[in-house]
Amino acid sequence: MCRAPRAPALFRAGKVWKITTTLLPVVFLGLSVTSSLAREIPDRVVTFKVVVDEEFRHGHDARSVLPRLISRVSDRFSQKFGIRFEVSRYDVWRSDNTRRNLFELLDDLRRKTSKDGCDVVLGVSAQDLAEGQYAGMASYMTGYVVLREPPYQALRSDVLEHELAHLFGAVDLREPGSIMDMSRLGEEYNDFLVRIIRQNRERSFDPYVFPLSESRRARAVELYRERKYRWGDEPDVNIMLALLYLEEKQYAAVERECREILDIRPDMPEVHSLLGISYRRQGRVDEAIIEYKIALHYHPHNPETHYNLGIALMKKGLTEEAVSEYERAIELLPGHARAYGNLGYVYLQKDQISQALAQCRRALDLYPDLPEVLSTLGAVLIRQGKYGDAEEVSRRALALAPKLAGPYINLGSVLLHRGEADQAIEAYYTALRLDPGSSEAHYNLGRAHLLTGQAGDAAAAFTRALEIDPEYHQASANLSAAYLKLERFEEAVAAGRRAVELKADYQVGCLNLARALSETGDLDEAETLCRRSLARIPENGITHNLLGNILERQGKLEQALEAYTTAHESESGFVEPLINLGNLHFRLRQYPESSRHYLAAVAIEPGHPEVYNNLAVIFYYREEYQRAWDYVLKTEALGLTVHADFKKNLRAKLKKECRAKENES
Repeated sequence: MCRAPRAPALFRAGKVWKITTTLLPVVFLGLSVTSSLAREIPDRVVTFKVVVDEEFRHGHDARSVLPRLISRVSDRFSQKFGIRFEVSRYDVWRSDNTRRNLFELLDDLRRKTSKDGCDVVLGVSAQDLAEGQYAGMASYMTGYVVLREPPYQALRSDVLEHELAHLFGAVDLREPGSIMDMSRLGEEYNDFLVRIIRQNRERSFDPYVFPLSESRRARAVELYRERKYRWGDEPDVNIMLALLYLEEKQYAAVERECREILDIRPDMPEVHSLLGISYRRQGRVDEAIIEYKIALHYHPHNPETHYNLGIALMKKGLTEEAVSEYERAIELLPGHARAYGNLGYVYLQKDQISQALAQCRRALDLYPDLPEVLSTLGAVLIRQGKYGDAEEVSRRALALAPKLAGPYINLGSVLLHRGEADQAIEAYYTALRLDPGSSEAHYNLGRAHLLTGQAGDAAAAFTRALEIDPEYHQASANLSAAYLKLERFEEAVAAGRRAVELKADYQVGCLNLARALSETGDLDEAETLCRRSLARIPENGITHNLLGNILERQGKLEQALEAYTTAHESESGFVEPLINLGNLHFRLRQYPESSRHYLAAVAIEPGHPEVYNNLAVIFYYREEYQRAWDYVLKTEALGLTVHADFKKNLRAKLKKECRAKENES
């Protein structure tokens, strides 16, 4: 960024805000110049959308002044770097007259002006700012530039050139004669500037993609480090190094660069934000929140800082506060697709599926290729039972980001729904290789193990999910289910109680706790828990069935019959209450009612050998021996051995019946 001409100029880096699941800062930088590439390489064309505010339009014909200015700088960049600038569109910008400085004016420009397919937005203002020492500012990460015409002075091409050089990685230097000199703009490009701009020649202007490729990032780090160790005391160099180290996940290096700056300039918001991101990614969430709040103290209108604060608050479980920060980010930048996507994730966690879907759709309308949002959308579609659509968007997310864990979790759930449990488990393990700290992946892995009868592995996976996220009520509820399968009933009670403490109205947690209590003999508490649950969800057949089982064990047989009947009526395809009705009527020697319920059960699900065994007994008592023998055969065909004495007695009855018929004939 550069000061107004004739003022002692000290460039101050603005922000480097880039969005990833965690958003990077937006580097606001200041002025720029050229160097020559081999002419056989075609120019890289960078397209501009130019917008001017009412103050500038009042005194100028923008369409005559600005093209000449841009053309002059374009010629210099074309000659030195093979970069050419073309204006694709002009528009009006109604700048906010209450903005105090260029930081705030650039925020206003981003809020009100979309790129409309252009690489760069150049906003030009003649506003008289309260803190108006700078003549220009550029955001490296977003591709937005603002120029301000100081009172009684004309726009200068060297100011524009300085700012555009910032878009290609140039930084403010302490080097007289340089176009990037902090004190007075010159015209020269030293070897460092030439090399760093050439590294950025093919940079991306997509705000959701880091400007430099991985290989070019490595070379850029070398160049900035070389400059730092030779010259020192150039804060922009530290900022660019911190930004690159953050993208490379070298967090110790990020902190080192940030601390070097803050020891001298503690009031630089972009540095506090970079430090906050580094802390948050390392799990140091409380420290991250402090840094974000410091950044917002100095720069309250920055949407990326609000967005990042929202992520940190979510990690603390402060959902409502996180939503407020995401909404504030959207208010400050209506095109903030990732903030919409994160709101979608929040609503998904709150089981507000329609709101989650709406936010994901809004995010993808703004930017269709956000892999994290596609992943969230896949999870939303799974909740809606749209497994085919969920698989499609999850595979699309993986095509964009092959190392993203979320889509593998979604694919695991799709495979589990198809009955392909082994493949589902493999998908969950892939997710965990990519993100070992994913509580969601551990939880889903536990579900898959539980469904395949691997209760021990399920318990281990749920336990790991809870170690990562102690507030994960679903994991605690399912851990209770795993312990029930393992007949570790006291542990099942403890896990169930924890699930209910975390979320009192979570039906699975209530049911598993009630089951565990019934196994430990606490039938009265189990009954109370079931009735409390039914007061919230009266039509839940599973709860009515469990209540019936508890009442039967308490000897409350009429109430048990009523509960089983209600369970069946609530969910007509639910076989278990029919079997329980058959069993209870059998106990009461009410054989016609018992057989009616058993027959209804096997009509829905034929694979219940114990039901066929009981039907054989019933028809034995009803002296329908041939029918009883048919059910014996069905029982044994399904792998259950019928009691030998019963079979012996039944055969004897059949023989006697046959002889009687022969004698009659």
